[in-house]
Amino acid sequence: MANLNKVTNEKIKSEKIRTGQSFLYRKDGFESMVFEINLKQKISGVLLQQAFAQVIAWYPYLTQKFVERQGDFYLVENTVPFWIRNSAACLPLGGSATGGHLLDVHYQEQTIYVDFHHGLCDGRGILPFIRGLTRYYIGLCTQDVEQILRERSNDQKAEFETLEPGNIELLATTNNQLPTITKKGYSLPEARAQKERVKESCLTKVRINADSLLSFGKQIGATPAISMSYLFSKAIWAQKLVDEEDLAVVCNLVSDLRGASPVLERTHRNCVSSLQLPYNGKNCAPKQYAQKSREKLQAFKQPENLRNELKKVRSLSDQLDKLPSFKQKQEALSFFDTLLTDTFILSYVGRMELKEAEPYIESIHTYSSGTRGVSIEMLAVEKEFYLDIMQSFEQQEYIQAFFDQLEKYAIEYTIESTRKVKTPKDDIQKIASNE
Repeated sequence: MANLNKVTNEKIKSEKIRTGQSFLYRKDGFESMVFEINLKQKISGVLLQQAFAQVIAWYPYLTQKFVERQGDFYLVENTVPFWIRNSAACLPLGGSATGGHLLDVHYQEQTIYVDFHHGLCDGRGILPFIRGLTRYYIGLCTQDVEQILRERSNDQKAEFETLEPGNIELLATTNNQLPTITKKGYSLPEARAQKERVKESCLTKVRINADSLLSFGKQIGATPAISMSYLFSKAIWAQKLVDEEDLAVVCNLVSDLRGASPVLERTHRNCVSSLQLPYNGKNCAPKQYAQKSREKLQAFKQPENLRNELKKVRSLSDQLDKLPSFKQKQEALSFFDTLLTDTFILSYVGRMELKEAEPYIESIHTYSSGTRGVSIEMLAVEKEFYLDIMQSFEQQEYIQAFFDQLEKYAIEYTIESTRKVKTPKDDIQKIASNE
């Protein structure tokens, strides 16, 4: 077990992982999340190393590592240098392969890979680093880093960038039980047949013309995320089994909880939940779906509701605190290993906001592996939306039905690739005590 003698009790308390705990106790570890930045020119390893050295100094908390004490995980200082590799292969995070780091940057040909652990941060939390690294690297290539340096000098360091959401006072809760999973929607039969977490996922990368998707959204009164939720839900509905036609197709829209408190606005820590958007094809016209979804999203984003959502996360952490060992906590959270979400997951990162670097970008994708069912990552760069559709099965019926919907509504798209991916599970459990 890691030596904590040099870590003060005060630092241990402030750095204990709470809202990211569900990612720390998985059987054999949790899979990395990968951002894949594809440029129009070949990567210079020397310039990428220089860019990384500059930008990681802006976000030093991303250099931390996990240590474990009595079954709990804490973020502490990690002085092991980073190694920027010329390789497309992802390494297990948190162990000896990455020097204990929960962030790994590597490259090959025209692609920069940024791998990170969800116990360290969420998608929004890693974005400032990815934006900075990409823009600074492009700036070095074009010999013009003045704009990003000027913006950085004008950006006051956020006092709460490292705030653990589970520690703020408004989250006091009296719940005395671990959460239960209630399933009311349609589960994909291909995923239901899988009883274990899959080792590989089938990844389909799609590029969608922004103007055509936004035009469709304007017609029905939908945001990009709600438009995508509608189109994919409708695609799945068309493939449903007859004997389950009364079950709604449910999009679980990953939703940010930082609005629960002003002090959370810039935290990089994991701070998300999900909002269910049901689709029933019998009486669900596009405009009706968009209106109901907007209303649900608006209600969800009310500060009081966001605080209630964070209380649920805090409640889980409070209950885990009652368990004295790593093995007991892992057993309590074992349901996460094979959790099947009804019906699919959609996460919209938003616009990448790469500014002067965008003309040099060919595409950006983000993906992971292992999740049962279907999960979709979505982001926007310049005049394109990029989708990464991850399935725990090889059948393409849902994706083809989705493409049919895009064509029906004149939404222009390009299939970039379809392949199997396997992002490695972390090695953080190797630091857990042998109990």
